[in-house]
Amino acid sequence: MHATLKQVENILRALPYNELKVRREQAEFLGGENFVKEAKDLSYQDKLFHYNRLIQLNDQGYKPVLHIFLGFNRADTLNSPTMLKIVQDYMEGMGLGRQPWLAYRHNDTLHKHVHVVSTKIQPNGQQIRITPAKLEYSRKLTHELEQRHGLDQGNEEVTMRAQYRYLQKVEYSKVSIYPAIKIVLDTIVPAYRYTNLEELNAVLGLFNVKASRGRPESKTYQHRGLLYYPLLPDGREGPAFIKASIFPAKPTLDHLEQRFAENLQLRTEHTRRLTSTIDYALAGSQLSFLAFRQEMGRQGVNIVTPREDSRQQIWYVDQRTKAVFDGAALGERYSGAAVRERCMPEETYQRQQQLRVQEETERKGHRARHSL
Repeated sequence: MHATLKQVENILRALPYNELKVRREQAEFLGGENFVKEAKDLSYQDKLFHYNRLIQLNDQGYKPVLHIFLGFNRADTLNSPTMLKIVQDYMEGMGLGRQPWLAYRHNDTLHKHVHVVSTKIQPNGQQIRITPAKLEYSRKLTHELEQRHGLDQGNEEVTMRAQYRYLQKVEYSKVSIYPAIKIVLDTIVPAYRYTNLEELNAVLGLFNVKASRGRPESKTYQHRGLLYYPLLPDGREGPAFIKASIFPAKPTLDHLEQRFAENLQLRTEHTRRLTSTIDYALAGSQLSFLAFRQEMGRQGVNIVTPREDSRQQIWYVDQRTKAVFDGAALGERYSGAAVRERCMPEETYQRQQQLRVQEETERKGHRARHSL
């Protein structure tokens, strides 16, 4: 079992999401506590009104809404009453037992989990602070609840490491995100030679993980915080995240910046291999950009580009040397725009490939006729 506490600025970023899941029969409303009515009798407007009434008591509150994610091991067999009891015990243990909260069991993924919507604003207008110590206690509490409710206490990280020989992509909704992301970070952060957050994300993105400082105006950014998100199939950040400080290896911004400085020197010796590999692949401009990407892959180099249509940015991840380069850092000749200029259009490349296949087929037919 693991928990993620997400603080958001508006109740409309948490409550409608879960209510919509219920209407679409992708989630089940488990229940809630500390409302004027019984939770089962609350309309959507009742829920919204009660939350907003509390939130308005403290208009200076930083992100007053709590959107909590409780995930369970795949081996756990949980009925809804048991899941609700676990939510009650978790909220009580975290000092949130007197706050209004609503729990939703989501059934649209293979990974059993519950979303809990609450607020940090108390009836007296005071705000409950979610401190690093409270987040650390959350981890201890989930282990206690595993024992109390007879949940599987097996270490999913150990199971994942034993199950797969090679590093796997994080598949949101199919695996527990904490152990899955932890394995990726434990493997990538100390081994690869990246010199900024964008280069690190070029590697992490290969395994569906992203490091984010948040928006510049956010407290996370201003306080030099760092969050790790699983990526959805379309490249967007998943709805859950884990703070860098939660991981034992502490892959925080301070730690990464030390790595950036060290890696700047460590990767220098690998520059020549990478530029030579690129130049050799593009010699004579006989490849389209897609074919170039595939050829580089055969040479052990991943080509990473933004999902949005950008001709400027490109990152090279050399899996043999573990060096990561922004194309511009290698020189203008290796930037995204320059490399695309050196490649032929995809349509032209495909026509040439078809002609080669046709010519080869004709040659084979010619040789076959002469052998008779």
